Amino acid sequence: MKLASFDIFDTTLLRRCGKPEAVFHILAERLFPNDKDLREAFVVWRKLTKGNTLKDKYDKIDSAFLSFAKKSKEEMMQAEEEAEKDVLIANPSVCKLIGQRRKQGYHIAFISDMYLSSKFLRETLKSCGCYEDNDDIYVSCEHNARKDTGILYKVVRKDLQPTEWIHYGDNMRSDIKMARKNGIRAIHINT
Repeated sequence: MKLASFDIFDTTLLRRCGKPEAVFHILAERLFPNDKDLREAFVVWRKLTKGNTLKDKYDKIDSAFLSFAKKSKEEMMQAEEEAEKDVLIANPSVCKLIGQRRKQGYHIAFISDMYLSSKFLRETLKSCGCYEDNDDIYVSCEHNARKDTGILYKVVRKDLQPTEWIHYGDNMRSDIKMARKNGIRAIHINT
């Protein structure tokens, strides 16, 4: 099988708000429109919180903050997904490239180091016109493997067993250097 894989964020999908951290400010404004202190505290907490999945991150939120915020973890996680979805748009040049590769007989896969689920990413990519039903999605949080270490590429190779593989992405380390280190032809997408 000939495989063309695409990084998702800042390659296939772009954020209208610019940097990923800007989503936290948008989210804070939606969650706490009338409380500047809560907005500021939330943004600081969200930027500093580590976790493999979105749930992991919100499981670390302080119970005192939840009582002040008067929001549940579930409400905040859903609001974060909605905020992400609202700012994401398709990169038209990459969507065109995906279509060209499909016509050339390549199987399409999307690969991301991300804490958002493949279900969320599939729905978002589909609504942006980039994803078709036979495409694959590999997300680091679901495979306990990352592109930036090269291990997620090994997972994809084992699953799909491509005879030819081209990967497209914006990050010079995770999308280019680590792909090439794993024997994949990597093409930089400058966004």
